[in-house]
Amino acid sequence: MRAVMTRDVGVVRDASGLARAIGFMHPHSHVSGHALVGMMVAVAAHNRQESRGAHARTDFAQTLPQPPAQQIWTLDSTNDYVQNLGLHRPSRHMRSL
Repeated sequence: MRAVMTRDVGVVRDASGLARAIGFMHPHSHVSGHALVGMMVAVAAHNRQESRGAHARTDFAQTLPQPPAQQIWTLDSTNDYVQNLGLHRPSRHMRSL
């Protein structure tokens, strides 16, 4: 879990790494609090398509002129987001925590 968060959800991130992390954590999120929190952080980061503060999106290097509206993520909205991404299974190379 730590390696996935460091590699894919660290301060320098992009959509493909965030999606890979979400795909890895989603199947474990119903049994692991760490996976659930990690998945929710990755989903919020994936949804924010800009760089802001210390967190840089290499695929969205610019900061928007106005800060984005506050986002509130629930378990249901997070799972809906993951379903819409079509990420339901962990990568073949990342099957265990």
